[in-house]
Amino acid sequence: MKLKNILGVFLPMIFLSLCIGPGGCPDPVAVPFDYKKLEAIAPETALPEQIVIRIMLSDTIQWEPYRSFRMANLGISRAYGGITCDEPYFPRPKDNIQSIQVTTLNRVSSALPALSNVTEQFYTLTEGFLYVPLTRFIENPEMGWVEFSNRIPYNEFRMYFRERIENSEARFVVSITLLNGTVLTDTTNTIRITQN
Repeated sequence: MKLKNILGVFLPMIFLSLCIGPGGCPDPVAVPFDYKKLEAIAPETALPEQIVIRIMLSDTIQWEPYRSFRMANLGISRAYGGITCDEPYFPRPKDNIQSIQVTTLNRVSSALPALSNVTEQFYTLTEGFLYVPLTRFIENPEMGWVEFSNRIPYNEFRMYFRERIENSEARFVVSITLLNGTVLTDTTNTIRITQN
């Protein structure tokens, strides 16, 4: 009688583990998404040599945070109160960045008047805390894990302007071309330059 009771407890548990895998839950699933929106976000005020632009590349569709996997119609869920296993997925961008172009709308200096292409003056900071030009960043983008904002997946990185602004205001247009040919463009807010 005791043996039957033991088997009655452990056999369903063994069966459950075989159904949903040795780790208890299925592995996360990579689901591709498109970059459809670019946001170039700058601070309202900054020092002349400390201009930083936050670049966000995102989808425009809200995603569910996870999918649910249920052991249904096995009798086990009734016996154990509805055993469930959340199967998370992580969004993965379909297309990488092909090129970035940054244009200043305001005069930076005598060498960089308004409407100058200032892409080469921008750098990114790697995980090893090294400043690298945008051209090198594009070869191997380090944007970390995709995150969610209001259930919309996005990736982000920061661009650092390595020239001193000789003006009271700064504003930039950022254009990013993806490998599929899509061009995403956004204009930063006006940055008021404060003196030391």
